[in-house]
Amino acid sequence: MDNLRARGLNRSIFNAAWGELVKKIEVVAAKSGISVVKINPKHTSQTCPKCNHVSKENRKKEKFVCTNCGYYDDADVNGAVNIKLRGLKKLGIDPTQLPPVRGKVTPMEITAT
Repeated sequence: MDNLRARGLNRSIFNAAWGELVKKIEVVAAKSGISVVKINPKHTSQTCPKCNHVSKENRKKEKFVCTNCGYYDDADVNGAVNIKLRGLKKLGIDPTQLPPVRGKVTPMEITAT
């Protein structure tokens, strides 16, 4: 019984900390004139962004391979793409109308000034 209480307490602490983080992001974004869109991440790592097929079988560890259309990608990248697509949809933006992303995003070294 104590273990169940501890898990419940841990979950409460995590949820409270997550809620505070979301609030801080919203405050900073509002000061910068940026909108924050909350997205339900459910099934984002199991959904194909090309054909919308959802299956647990699509994700095997760190690889995503759609069992319906054969699309493949890194599982984390695939999840991020699906979250982006859900966010655009929530904002009423058609992703096919956006300009293509060019080049590769790479980490940038930040130097102290």
